[in-house]
Amino acid sequence: MKDMFSHKQRPTAAAIFTFFGGAAMLWVGAQMLKLIFFSNTATTMLGMAIGLLVWVLALLLLFYPQAHTVLGVFIIALSVFSFVGALGGLIVGSVLGIIGGALAIAWQPQPEKKVELTEEEAQVVQGELAGRGKSLPAAWALWLFTGLGGGHRYYTGHYWRAGLMSLFFAIAAGYRVLLIVRPQPKDIIMLVLALGVPLILIIWWLVDAFLLPMAVKDANFRLGILSLKQMHTEGAVVETEAESVGL
Repeated sequence: MKDMFSHKQRPTAAAIFTFFGGAAMLWVGAQMLKLIFFSNTATTMLGMAIGLLVWVLALLLLFYPQAHTVLGVFIIALSVFSFVGALGGLIVGSVLGIIGGALAIAWQPQPEKKVELTEEEAQVVQGELAGRGKSLPAAWALWLFTGLGGGHRYYTGHYWRAGLMSLFFAIAAGYRVLLIVRPQPKDIIMLVLALGVPLILIIWWLVDAFLLPMAVKDANFRLGILSLKQMHTEGAVVETEAESVGL
């Protein structure tokens, strides 16, 4: 939990600026929606959707620090575009978002520590990856055809992220079904479901396209660590049994 808010591990300052910028955009859009709600203007709803997306991107900075550059570009672009429908969060939201995006792009992660393996350990890891390792082409195929439902994340073993994507997909699909019953929604919740959830899901899906190589690498790294733990555990058991019989 400490690593989640550690600036060395994640672009925390960028996420904070972006979060408050998105909140300002969302608030201004909501106030405008109250004034002209029954006109159901697409511009006002677009402003709210932009604020919601910037908010989500702030959270993604914490959960996907590897994609800080891509997320920073998205944040800056949306912050500039937020003047349409949300008045840039009374300019303050747009400025905060641009600062947050710039900080995200400029952020540098802490260098990774290299792990030196013995020849025996390297052979064990290579054998494990050859049999059970994750393939980048397979991950790309799953991203393309089942990505909106989180299929590629299930494949790489990031189950809670995959579950969230599945939930968002179910909400978006469920809303489309509700449109058959209520073709013209007249409440804020339904309008948020109409624009916010699908946009969040699409942005998340697109960001994951840049993260797939790292996700596969992480999955294979975890598999290698597990194989090493099993090797050392089995070695310790053998040593204990040898000592017990006096060898």
